[in-house]
Amino acid sequence: MKQISDSLKQRQARQREETLSKVKKELGELSAEGYQATIKNLMERTGLSRSVFSKPHIKDFLAQTAILCHKEKIPPLYTKGDVSKDYLRISAKYEKTKQLNEQNAIKIAKLQNELSERRDECELLRGKLHIIMQKCRINGIEITE
Repeated sequence: MKQISDSLKQRQARQREETLSKVKKELGELSAEGYQATIKNLMERTGLSRSVFSKPHIKDFLAQTAILCHKEKIPPLYTKGDVSKDYLRISAKYEKTKQLNEQNAIKIAKLQNELSERRDECELLRGKLHIIMQKCRINGIEITE
């Protein structure tokens, strides 16, 4: 059987640590904000899929912190005190998306301008080709494609 390389093992270990630290960070934030620490809430906050929470290293961590997430009732997304935090987060995402849209609009305009220039260039080349073909016919030169 083929052995797993050390670099692959290190990369997998590093990925496990990053995932675990992301879960720990969001778990702390959920607790600090007064949310219940459920798998659904952790999935929402971390962006990780549900299958990640059944991985042994994550499952062990959650068991150590006494979180039986799949049996807990899921709270509303925010309470009255957390509206401002949610607003700030959504507002930041909106601004980032707005900037990306503006950048994309500029790129699209540049590409449309370039496309227009290329079309004009092709039209000129077609005209020149047509003139050359007419001169060849006049001089009796046969053109094959």
